[in-house]
This record gives sequence, structure tokens and C-alpha cells, in this order.
Amino acid sequence: MIIISEKIYITKRFEFEAAHHLEGHQGKCKNLHGHGYVLEVTLYGSVIPGIDLNNSMVIDFYDFKTIVNKIIDEKYDHKNLDEFFKFPTAECMAIQLFKEIKEELKNYSGVQMHKVRLYETSGSCVDYYGGNEVC
Repeated sequence: MIIISEKIYITKRFEFEAAHHLEGHQGKCKNLHGHGYVLEVTLYGSVIPGIDLNNSMVIDFYDFKTIVNKIIDEKYDHKNLDEFFKFPTAECMAIQLFKEIKEELKNYSGVQMHKVRLYETSGSCVDYYGGNEVC
């Protein structure tokens, strides 16, 4: 019998509130203000459909939710982001969130980060796929 594994991407959406200001910026964001952030996290892994439960999912959605909520709740939700970032832009936040989630996934064999998408407003978002972090 030939078993073919499939690469599957899964995404969960998370919401949190936080404040920040961009010191030195000349636009409106130089003043302290808040956002209702939406974070979408996409993971991937290989699954072997129809063989057994352990090989038929990338990660349990409950575990996925628990990992990301722990990071958001402990550090960022209802906080001043200036305490965690030198320059708290959506770009720098996306990079940091990607790194933190990736670190927590080390205990889950075969589960990989694909991307994070961070919405600062309903019409403005940043996608980060990993790479050379500059923030």
C-alpha cells in the first residue's frame, strides 16, 4: 500500500485590544491611541487522510488556540505595546508574534509556521512569513 501525505494549511483568528504610539512619527500615530487588533495565524503540516486520527490533523484546534491565546493574554491584550516594542508598528508586532508562536510550536512534531497576518484596522494588515527579522 502506498500512503500519500498531504500538506495542509490551517488558520485561526484571534482578537485583542492594545494601545501604542509611534515616537518620532510625524503622523497621527505619534499620539497614544488604541486598536482592536485581529491576528490570523496559519500553520501547516503533513497529514495522511483516513489512516488514523493522530496522522489526520496538523494540530488540534484547541491546542492551537491555547498556544496563541497564552501569548496574547499574557503579554499584549489590553496593554500598552510601547512596553514591549521599541517601535510598535504592525510590522514589528507581526515579526515578534511569529517568533513567539513558532517557539511554542517546538513541542508539536511536524507543525510549522506558515504566516501571521495582523490587522491593525479592518482595512489594514501586515503579512509575515518568517525570515530576516529587523525589528
